[in-house]
Amino acid sequence: MTPHPSPAGAAERGFVIVGVVMMVLALTILGLSLFSLSSYEAAFLRGSLDRQHAFDAAQSGIERAKFQIGASGRLEAAAAGLPLDHVIGAVAAQKQGPDTVTSGPVAWGGDDVRITVTASVNGTVRVVEGRFRPNGEQSYYRRLVTTRESIVVDPGTVAVPRCGTVRLEGGVWTNGTDFSWQACIVPPAYQPIATTPEVPIPDVAGFIATAGAGTTHPVVRVPVPAPPATPTSVRYELHGPANEVRYYTLPGGHNPVGSAFTVDEPLGSPVISVQGIAVWLLPRGAWFFSPVTVVGGPNDALVIVAGRSGDAVRGNPDAGLTFLNSMHSPVVPVYLVSDGHVAMENVNLGATTDATLAYASIFARRLMISGRDAASGTRLNLHHAANAPQDGPGGVLERLMQERALPNAAASGGRFALVPGTWRESGD
Repeated sequence: MTPHPSPAGAAERGFVIVGVVMMVLALTILGLSLFSLSSYEAAFLRGSLDRQHAFDAAQSGIERAKFQIGASGRLEAAAAGLPLDHVIGAVAAQKQGPDTVTSGPVAWGGDDVRITVTASVNGTVRVVEGRFRPNGEQSYYRRLVTTRESIVVDPGTVAVPRCGTVRLEGGVWTNGTDFSWQACIVPPAYQPIATTPEVPIPDVAGFIATAGAGTTHPVVRVPVPAPPATPTSVRYELHGPANEVRYYTLPGGHNPVGSAFTVDEPLGSPVISVQGIAVWLLPRGAWFFSPVTVVGGPNDALVIVAGRSGDAVRGNPDAGLTFLNSMHSPVVPVYLVSDGHVAMENVNLGATTDATLAYASIFARRLMISGRDAASGTRLNLHHAANAPQDGPGGVLERLMQERALPNAAASGGRFALVPGTWRESGD
């Protein structure tokens, strides 16, 4: 039998098929490799981004902790409000005596403060730590009185002596050089007195301009009793949500005698009713003829920021806030701030009880105080305890400082300088 040769090119076609299969297989392997590599790179990149994000959050947490501690003066404030923005923990520690403490007041000028902050992003944890030298800067608000000029306490006259009718219990910081007022204060007079560094005049004008450009709310002035009866008193209502800082103005002011003051109140026994944290802006100050009573709860607060009146009628153009017959706030914390004079008198109008500010902070150019006549047996009591809860973590002062809701707030508190070579980073 004659053999028949295979069709031409059959071997070549078989070779081509095998080659195609091998190429497809190679491309498949290459594709899988590239996919695996891209997945690995994506996971690596995601991990790198998480580590960087966690590191950035921890760094921001260090700055936040420094501010919290500086504003409150307490170590445990480092952790206030956490967790927040991926920061899950913060601890500040300082060696005080034989112990290292993580709570309580900062020893300004003492040992370094070690601040450790932990942040977590998608399970990736970074820890940042540093030692900081505490540089105590006097707080304008963490005491009873802060004045640029001298404090004046009216001694009265021989016929009407007034010494011994004013009690000041709290720290005093004044650049004034006249300390004769101490002789008229009911012991214990103060704790303690600081005379340096220089006290600035409160930046009331700048503060009111900035705050007034934002959202403000009207103060409601309610005559008591209501018209058509002839009112004998008045109620000022500054009502907002609990724990919310709100700015208030009195549109058009109230100065029926045509004085230069934003508020010139002749009616008897005014009441200032506060809900929330109320900041009352008075560009030209206020004058109250009768005793003023502040009502509200212990978690509320009243801040009055008053400019100089320029008033020439009563002979003191530097007058900022004048309470001619004192102010009484046994519950609500009160902050009085003025680039002029704050005057709080307690003259005789038949009153038989003390006037008391249970928690007060007065920051002004000058403070002038006058008690009742010594024979009355009543006193004007101004208090600001050294460890007042309002000054601690979560207190009203911390809230006001955080929101810059007080003049010169940014410059009031402690500062920290990083000790070279102490910065540490660790984590996943």
